[in-house]
Amino acid sequence: MKQDDLIKKWLNDELTEAERAQWETVEDRSFMERLVADAQAFRAADQSQPESFSRLKDRLPEKPTPEKQERYWMRIAAVLVIGLALWFGLSDFSGVVLDAPKGEQLSHVLPDRSEVRLNAGSRITYSEKDWESDRSLQLQGEAFFDVEKGATFQVETTIGSVQVLGTEFNVRQRKGLFQVRCFEGKVAVRTGGQTIELTPGQGVRLLGEEVLKITHNNTKPQWLEDQSHFEALPYFMVMEELMRQFDVTIQYPTDLQHELFTGGFDHSSLERALRAVASPMELEVGPTTDATITLKKRAP
Repeated sequence: MKQDDLIKKWLNDELTEAERAQWETVEDRSFMERLVADAQAFRAADQSQPESFSRLKDRLPEKPTPEKQERYWMRIAAVLVIGLALWFGLSDFSGVVLDAPKGEQLSHVLPDRSEVRLNAGSRITYSEKDWESDRSLQLQGEAFFDVEKGATFQVETTIGSVQVLGTEFNVRQRKGLFQVRCFEGKVAVRTGGQTIELTPGQGVRLLGEEVLKITHNNTKPQWLEDQSHFEALPYFMVMEELMRQFDVTIQYPTDLQHELFTGGFDHSSLERALRAVASPMELEVGPTTDATITLKKRAP
């Protein structure tokens, strides 16, 4: 895949597992990731101001020597692609932005008294002014919704969308994963070119390009009870969720990233959570600093 197409898919959080591996090899990946992190720190009130975009120039490298000219212009192109994507994606938005920080959950009551609860490291955006005529919001991460009956209620993500009238459901959208579970009422999920209707006890999961209908017997998402559970998901997703819930950095053997993991951990104790995800993979806690926890393969 061409690098500019790869950048666009990365910006939209649409990379497949194979493309994510390719993204890791991009020479200027860390530069672009830092640039986006800085740009996303802009507050909603700034997003419609021209000077917000101009601040991106502060991230440009100094004028290069001739032998570095090509690399310099590649970085300029990256800034333009990222800057324009952020500008056009955010400049026309004048509503509410809510973030649940890592290690925390956040509850919020929407204008129609529908309730949303954000899992750690998640975000919703919506227009309060237009809510009465347009009950729609954008989700990054994971959230549980308890929707009041009324006009159509819609949750949009970069991978799929959910449409309901009044119900309880959970949406998880994380790097290549889109999962919806219905707990009450009925929801219509649009993903992977399909529209799938769900009733209580049913769910749908899109992982990579595979759409799979699933069942469950829960009355609420387990993360509302401070537990995370995974069914045949790549190990890197498990580790990212653990780091998100405890706001820590963990290093582990890279050859395990795409191994499938079934199990879970409790959010009340980092020590127990580490054991729960390490032991099934024959890992143990290794040398650890204040900044990083290391999991290493257990000695034979």
